[in-house]
Amino acid sequence: MILKNYRRDYKMVLTTDNKGKQIEKPVYIGTWYQFSDGLTRKERLWAALPAFFMAALYLVQGFFGRESANAFYVVLPYVAGFLPVAFLIAGGYYALLLPEKMTRQQRDQSFLRLRGMALALLVCSGITLVGQVVFLSLSQQRPAGEWVFFLIALAVFAADTAYAKNISKKCKKIEQIPANNCQPDVRKI
Repeated sequence: MILKNYRRDYKMVLTTDNKGKQIEKPVYIGTWYQFSDGLTRKERLWAALPAFFMAALYLVQGFFGRESANAFYVVLPYVAGFLPVAFLIAGGYYALLLPEKMTRQQRDQSFLRLRGMALALLVCSGITLVGQVVFLSLSQQRPAGEWVFFLIALAVFAADTAYAKNISKKCKKIEQIPANNCQPDVRKI
């Protein structure tokens, strides 16, 4: 199935299967992309693993019993971060499966998604961190669970900042392949 956003990147071609039956297959005619310096499987793994680690760290911080869980200004940005976490995991998964030569859809759903969701998670974790600081400054008591949550939120924010910078550098290395170096790609969709 060709997604609506990418339908102009494909042309339907009539082919014959083994039984002699005519079948329409999509052929990619859009722009191809690749990394300027090449991207090995190990480098793709190191682009995806931090995304999985940050997602796990972000979700773990919600398991601590704490009083600040009753403050909407702490919980709301934390819950809003679940959507970027889900897309961050999906982008990391797609980054692991990328071929050397990428279609526009593969590029968008892997590294560009990782960059966008890392920035969205950075905003959510930053707002959560600010909410936790406000809660700690207004609270009369400061139980140990609050400090643990604060330290984990700080670690998520720091890790996400470093990851967002790293993945942005990788996204700048994606370049278009000249049209004469590309072969049509017939694939099952």
